[in-house]
Amino acid sequence: MGPGTDPRIDPRLLAVLAAFGLDAASPPPPLTRAASVEELCEFVGQAEAGFEGLYEALPDAPSLVENDGYFIECQMMDLLVSIYDPTGLNAENPLCWPYFAGAADLEGLPPHVISVNELDPLRDEGVAYYRKLLQAGVPAVGRMNLGLVHAADSIFRQALPDVYAATIGDIKRFAASL
Repeated sequence: MGPGTDPRIDPRLLAVLAAFGLDAASPPPPLTRAASVEELCEFVGQAEAGFEGLYEALPDAPSLVENDGYFIECQMMDLLVSIYDPTGLNAENPLCWPYFAGAADLEGLPPHVISVNELDPLRDEGVAYYRKLLQAGVPAVGRMNLGLVHAADSIFRQALPDVYAATIGDIKRFAASL
């Protein structure tokens, strides 16, 4: 039974893999609902080898250093990158990483809202993407949530109800403006 016919593999995962040139001839990662912890660890360990330090290689993103360890760590993100792009072939693909998008990649995109959190290691990547959108003529609105860590405005609903409500309100107003 190949990866395209294995009922244990999530079809959404197959669609993502197919988009990056991985098919039935590629050795499938053990990302099935029945994969053992050992299989997953082996896969992650192999994939991670080529991604160490990816986030440290972005010189115009000091938030990667300044905010490393506030809720998420760059080392953990390296691991997640290795799962997201196990071959490393898309390390600078703007469809995977908007940070690497150029004006030609962005021109004609629909309006964007970019929301970043001050204490997020990914803050500067979001700000850079926002500025690139504006330079490419894409309508964009940007906001920075002061004092918040990665995704706090959307995942800490009970701890930060006012911040969560503001985020949901902003999303609603943006959607209504389209």
